[in-house]
Amino acid sequence: MKIGVIGYGRTERAYARALEATGQEVVAIAAPSSPLRAEARCEHPGARVSSSPGLVAGDPSLDAVFIGGRQEGRSALARMALQSGKHVLVDARPCATLREARHLFWLARSRERLLLVGHPSLHAPAVARLRELLASEDAGRVRLVTLRRSVRAPLTGWAHCVWDLLAHDVALCNALVGAPPDHQSATADRCFEGDPSEVAHVTLHYPGGTPAQISFTTAESGEPPRLSVLTDHHRIRLGPTEWGATALRCASRDGSTQPVSEVYPRGAALRRLCAHFVARAERFVPRSPQREAEMNAIRVLERVRRALDRGTALDLHALHPGALDAPSLLA
Repeated sequence: MKIGVIGYGRTERAYARALEATGQEVVAIAAPSSPLRAEARCEHPGARVSSSPGLVAGDPSLDAVFIGGRQEGRSALARMALQSGKHVLVDARPCATLREARHLFWLARSRERLLLVGHPSLHAPAVARLRELLASEDAGRVRLVTLRRSVRAPLTGWAHCVWDLLAHDVALCNALVGAPPDHQSATADRCFEGDPSEVAHVTLHYPGGTPAQISFTTAESGEPPRLSVLTDHHRIRLGPTEWGATALRCASRDGSTQPVSEVYPRGAALRRLCAHFVARAERFVPRSPQREAEMNAIRVLERVRRALDRGTALDLHALHPGALDAPSLLA
């Protein structure tokens, strides 16, 4: 496939390299500044480099486009790319409202094109190993999932930070449990500067009574999330190491088996995500019509963000069965 890349910061460069590693051609790049355009020409000598994101999004010669760059313009660029017949891979945060999400969702369906939001954590080797352990007969049923994030203080832009990260965490919890939740509750409260208390807490209630708890806390510096999964027989934990890798630890709850401790390097997740996008785009088959309720995942994120903007608390209960299962936007 011939692919265009919009934006050329650190994230966009990593996506461009990962897409080329799958055997695709990056033939068009939009970079916002002269120095970045010079770097793009040096690193991708065969690509057309310009300053116009719209020129890449609307280029009829491209089969697909990756959209990064400014968050405020991603929804409009994704819409332009879909309308011109491209498959779209967009970095997290493709839109800011439920209305935009719903429009992109149905536009992709009507044009029979793939719209995929990048969640690299779903394709991380450590997460793949975790899912293998959960699928084994020894694990039993998942009883509890907890995920905690320390997000960088000060609080400027916290609401957007929760919006940015919560979509990743919802998608990850859905993948680990293997089903969408029946209902959910959320509380959000803006803390004051220097206060280490939680600013957001979301609980997803899955079939059979399995809860997943997602929490955000303030910290002087952000760090990768810490994940814990409790099953009938095992307790499995994922967390960062001092050198940036991911450590997986699995122990039986009754101590009957030897604990497992493994370490996985960073970097492979993005390559796997891009390979997943390419494989689905090349063999694209339109999915069956999705329930309107699946957009409620974005609704939850939107309301949590507004509560943080206002500095008020928020409770959401039982929006709709399947409310946090949006495969086109959150998986």
